[in-house]
Amino acid sequence: MKVHWLLLLVLVLFAVNAPAAPINLGTATTFGLLAGSGITNDPTNAAGTIVQGDVGSSPTPAVTGFPPGVVLGTLYTAPSAATAQAQSDLVIAYNAAASAAPNFNLTGQDLGGMTLVPGVYFFSSSAGLTGTLTLDAQGDPNAQWVFQIGSTLITGTNSNVMLINGASPCNVFWQVGSSATIQTNNNFVGNIMALASITLNGGTLNGRALARNGAVTISNSETVVSGVCVPSHPCVSITKQPNRTQAAVNDEIIYTYTICNCGSTPITVDSVTDSNLGNLTTAFTIANGGSTLSVGLCTVFTVSHTVTVADANPLVNTAIVSVHDTTGSTSDTATASVDITPTTPTTCVSMVKVADRIVASVGDLVTYNFTICNCGTTTLTVDSVIDSNLGNLTTAFTTANGGATMAGGTCMSFTATHTVLASDPNPLSNVVTVNAHNNGTPVTASDNWDIAIAPGPCLSVAKVADRATASVGDTVLYKFTVCNCGTPPVTVDSIIDTHFGDLNAAFITANGGSSVIPSGACVDFTIGRIVLFTDTSPLWNKVTVIAHVNNVVLTETGESSVDIVPRVITQAVPATSGGWNWSFLGYHGIGPDVTTATGGVFSIYGGNKWSNFIKAARDQWPGGWTVKNVVLRKTTPSFIQCSEVYAPKTVTQQGTNNIRTWWPLMYEAPGTTFTLNILYGTGQVRIGSNPNDIVNYDDGTGPATVHTDIWKWTVDADLNSLSLLLDVFHSMPFGLDEVPLISNEALYKEAKQLLSDTNYYYYVAQDTAAAADTLSQFELVVADACISSSPILPYPGGSDSGIAQTPENPACCKLLVDVEYIAKKLGIFVTSK
Repeated sequence: MKVHWLLLLVLVLFAVNAPAAPINLGTATTFGLLAGSGITNDPTNAAGTIVQGDVGSSPTPAVTGFPPGVVLGTLYTAPSAATAQAQSDLVIAYNAAASAAPNFNLTGQDLGGMTLVPGVYFFSSSAGLTGTLTLDAQGDPNAQWVFQIGSTLITGTNSNVMLINGASPCNVFWQVGSSATIQTNNNFVGNIMALASITLNGGTLNGRALARNGAVTISNSETVVSGVCVPSHPCVSITKQPNRTQAAVNDEIIYTYTICNCGSTPITVDSVTDSNLGNLTTAFTIANGGSTLSVGLCTVFTVSHTVTVADANPLVNTAIVSVHDTTGSTSDTATASVDITPTTPTTCVSMVKVADRIVASVGDLVTYNFTICNCGTTTLTVDSVIDSNLGNLTTAFTTANGGATMAGGTCMSFTATHTVLASDPNPLSNVVTVNAHNNGTPVTASDNWDIAIAPGPCLSVAKVADRATASVGDTVLYKFTVCNCGTPPVTVDSIIDTHFGDLNAAFITANGGSSVIPSGACVDFTIGRIVLFTDTSPLWNKVTVIAHVNNVVLTETGESSVDIVPRVITQAVPATSGGWNWSFLGYHGIGPDVTTATGGVFSIYGGNKWSNFIKAARDQWPGGWTVKNVVLRKTTPSFIQCSEVYAPKTVTQQGTNNIRTWWPLMYEAPGTTFTLNILYGTGQVRIGSNPNDIVNYDDGTGPATVHTDIWKWTVDADLNSLSLLLDVFHSMPFGLDEVPLISNEALYKEAKQLLSDTNYYYYVAQDTAAAADTLSQFELVVADACISSSPILPYPGGSDSGIAQTPENPACCKLLVDVEYIAKKLGIFVTSK
């Protein structure tokens, strides 16, 4: 309550105190960064810094980290009269701010949570900001705030300064008696005038950082110094690239010109002239669609020249572009050189890469122009063109060039595009490399282009399921990730999912009770959903997030798709230490009431246990469900091997008393599908959408309500289960005819080794051909060891009996169809024996 009363007193005092005289920065107004002892842009994140305004230091002129940091103004790296004068004017502005009569005293108070009207605010020592400070201009466009701070200014992480009712960042002045530190993810506003140093630890500074005696340091994460308060001045750059490095008389040279607006305001191109080609202004305006070039954009155009006997060798010419804006004019030059007469035979390749812009925002389409030149005198074959961001561009080159060979001295240009993504690094820097050869001599060349990604509102959302496939009854967990990929804080308004509905409450809970996401932050939350038998495959759903930054509305979507598949019945597990067993594992399902883990058996309890398959649905009805009908279908696929034993067929059983609920899996063919249909009914009917709105018709006159559930399971096999199956057949002492299944020890060991080799070649060595060969050998060993018919009496051969194949005990056929199924699943070809 004391703070609230103090703020009220502040507003009353301001009403009777005259405002401070306007603070004039003089020539320092053109600077975004100005220091006394140097400027450092930390190399670990230097590429993410964009300064809209001049950058310089005086009397110590040291400036590092620009480039790769981008300066949309003049970069001073040596002593200059401009930086010296700016420092002189900064001293005057600093003293004016320090001597202004304060309207009130905020000593010892944190600025976070305050709303302040224009005035002079005094701190006898340090000042801090944790949270959000709001500056209210009350409709006055000339409203001014002066903060007089005796020692340090330190903000907290994720702090912000908000301007309302016409407040301008240009009219906010922070006069700091020692040093200022602006922490990570701040959206800070105003002109920081520090007697000593200024440290920017990442975020947005909508104003200027002006240090009198110390350094300006940018560290940790990307920082953008906005130039809304920096007086504009024009900046232009021009490059000139010929399409060949050598030419003879009568050869045509095509020059590619790239003109970029590197300043902070639109510019008007007054003229483009070339010392050899003359006035190129018309060529530029046609390519640009006019003479005005927007901030951060580039225009590319070409002009040709035919070599004459009068041309000097080398042919050197210079292009000059002149521009102006409302504040002044400037120009830039570029020179190109082409050798006229080829010299001794050489092998050489060059690469030039130019984009249509130097600054872009997320969602912008960037067009890159690539020029590959044979700078040698002999024919060159281009082998590959690879870009670190755009990938393999070899086909694009050969299509443009009409093939891979290039004559000596010729060049070829082609283009490729990229849409700027929120995940792209800043700057968007990619390197292209061309590899070529001539008569066994390899040559290579590279070039790169950097594009600064401008800050701005950005929102991204991802929705990822914890599995690619699921079966009825499974719970799929969806992870939602909502990120602020831009600079200013983003306020999330709604999150709607096609399956889950409104998720805004879940998001706010995960975000600590807030709907605001700071710059660069992400919020994760997870929601589960049970797959229903009524769901269609694939199970698809989409989430839509709507957010805003000031008046800018952001909308992003995320999608997820899960294939609904039958449940898989695992066939084999290792034998127990207690000796021989079936070594099979039945389906466990959703609980012990439904299925059992009896070895080698897929089982479904009958009788009153059927209703457990829809226990959740049954529990919604006080009277419960009654089983009306049960249908179980077993469908076996077709096989080339043992088709007389494993013929493709469907077996249907119907009625609760006729269903075979126990299915031994030892001789079931892989790929066999069990489909269980259960029809339930009740004498109750629901009215309305609430499951509790139920009317009972005790007299039997009410309509019946029915419900069907469908469950599916599929028998699976793989190389590991095949190896375990071999162990089972080797361990079993007798078949039904008392014939040993695999009693030949040498046969068993050979088959086991072949399976081990197949596993190695496929999963470790990734040698498909070798895996197919060893699996084919296994198939042949099994087929050769089979006995065509069962003897009447126990076979006396003992260890030479091999594998018995009989209709009652088809161990051999089971192994062969497993091989066929596994080979198809792995995508390898096994020779049929």
